[in-house]
Amino acid sequence: MRSSCRKRLLDISRDLSTPMSNKLLKTRFLSMREAARRRSDKGFSYQPSSLTSYEDESHPLSASFDDERSLTPLPTGVHASTLCSCKMCSEDIKVVNFADKTQPSAFCERHLIRIGRFEDYKLLECIGEGGHGVCWHAIRSGTNEEVCIKELRRNSSGFALREAHLLAQCRHSNIVRGIELALSEDGRRFIVMEYGGTDISTLMTQQHAQWTELAVRSLSQQLLQAVEYLHRERIVHGDITTSNMLVDTVSETATMRLGDFGLAQRWHESSESAVIAHPVGTLRYRAPELLLGSGLRTPASDMWAVGCTIAELVLGAPLFDGQSEIQQLSLMQGILGEFTTERWPEIDTLPYSQHLPAFTGRNIQSLEQLLHAHHFPIVGIDLVSKLLEPDPQARLTASDAIQHEFYTEYLNSGEEVRIVD
Repeated sequence: MRSSCRKRLLDISRDLSTPMSNKLLKTRFLSMREAARRRSDKGFSYQPSSLTSYEDESHPLSASFDDERSLTPLPTGVHASTLCSCKMCSEDIKVVNFADKTQPSAFCERHLIRIGRFEDYKLLECIGEGGHGVCWHAIRSGTNEEVCIKELRRNSSGFALREAHLLAQCRHSNIVRGIELALSEDGRRFIVMEYGGTDISTLMTQQHAQWTELAVRSLSQQLLQAVEYLHRERIVHGDITTSNMLVDTVSETATMRLGDFGLAQRWHESSESAVIAHPVGTLRYRAPELLLGSGLRTPASDMWAVGCTIAELVLGAPLFDGQSEIQQLSLMQGILGEFTTERWPEIDTLPYSQHLPAFTGRNIQSLEQLLHAHHFPIVGIDLVSKLLEPDPQARLTASDAIQHEFYTEYLNSGEEVRIVD
């Protein structure tokens, strides 16, 4: 099997005019062999749909993988290149068409994943653990470039590769830049990203950071710029939290970068502008329509999370800190008021609307009282209130929120931004 797989890789490399080093070829082969062994242990095999390699000035060696099945040994018959559409943007592109007669899975140059070697990096410290992998602070050997490396779990291949493709697509100063997909000699996979600094949640809980009003304006504006870009690119982030907002505290300006695209998905206006809401993100930032069983996640659910995040920056603690969906809904009504059909006409159409806790009146402070107690300006309270509308159709969009008076005042103030007080 080894000689057969090696010959097929060389054939594909020659057909696409992409030179492959012996070390990289060995790494790719080991990964393929490991995937084949795992599937053989389970008692079945699968013919992959495609493996596409390219060479250009910005990506010396890039490859696209549809999912874990694409890492199994390649079929023997390889047909001529076929014109198909990029899975991310529908751009026409030529790819290798394999003999299994399946539709080739391909990505245009913009959405390719660069393939590298894990051994080129040195791990420094563990900086967090998510649902799809463990994140490490690391440096690249030789250049000492600081990076963040996410080690992917074996059972999260689909989410992980989608995250890598989306990071390869995004080009924005307030979004973590994806560098490459690194493969280890033992077949493990890692997403390599730029190192964005410390997350805001850690700064608040461990270092007890206090945010000035101007810092809240700056951080939330950068967050909205990132979200507006994603929604313009037809991407729903799905897990906007203070834990996924990274800040370089060494810099005076403290650029914020949004990271962790493990739950991010594309959405299309032709399919009700939404994607299937599974998984649905962190409970504290989950929109009420998702708590009430909506099977669709839209850009509006991202905007709810943005509103929760801004309120958390002001309060220094989560706005809605329930331990269950029911408790979370009770807290929302206690702070925002009762969820009625007058405020939210479509609430009764949601699957779990009958489980909405009965409104017993305000037994805690309202949103306005909570934010005003922390000396947050009225114009800022207005912004957060419009982001936390229960009805997703009534919430501000990212493009509208950026134009809110809360930010136009900040742009004209000329004051120096201090991130940590």
